[in-house]
Amino acid sequence: MYEPPSPRARTARALRPPSWYAAPSAHGHTDDAPFDDASGTALHTYLTRLAQPFDDPYEELCRSFNVHKTPVTLLPDRTVPPTICMPVRRDAHMPTHGLVILPSYTAPSPSASSSTPSPTNSSFPGSLRPHALPVNVDLFAQRFTYDLSRLSADDASAMGSTLPVPFYAETGVQCVELPTIALALPHPPSVPLLLFFGLDLPLPPSTPPPSPSSSSTPE
Repeated sequence: MYEPPSPRARTARALRPPSWYAAPSAHGHTDDAPFDDASGTALHTYLTRLAQPFDDPYEELCRSFNVHKTPVTLLPDRTVPPTICMPVRRDAHMPTHGLVILPSYTAPSPSASSSTPSPTNSSFPGSLRPHALPVNVDLFAQRFTYDLSRLSADDASAMGSTLPVPFYAETGVQCVELPTIALALPHPPSVPLLLFFGLDLPLPPSTPPPSPSSSSTPE
């Protein structure tokens, strides 16, 4: 009977640098430098740094769908409105819905006659204010294999219409009106980051490093 080796018995291997890395070797190999088991050559130590891709996942999620961050004003009965108007950054690649995330403890428990609670009946405490998260239900269905549009009380895509068309409000600001989808989840602040990477949205371009010629040199 085969018995896998114990993790303690496995030989630890040194971290290998990437193929593109070539560290300068002015003094050759030192006694404390690790060796490659196969070739017997010394492995160089190199430094790396991990950077956070962005500070505000909600901001980047909205930027990916060309809209601005939008708080949701609840109805007098503390329910989510059926639609939400989000200011437009650029008239391109519009979202189809506004996802309103509520803390799970505020959602009413499902009745015996219904298997799922109605999202439009979800209440929200007055001390907190949710925000609308832009989402494309077709892209969501591809990535998460679930049709969000079935949860929308005012689903325009179900009637075969095209994507929502931006318009200019009375204030002169270009907006897009989206059907809302209310969901109750344990930790709403985590949802923008989950959506951003779950939908495989492109990361914002990184800031290029300063040019060596532009850096000041001591005289």
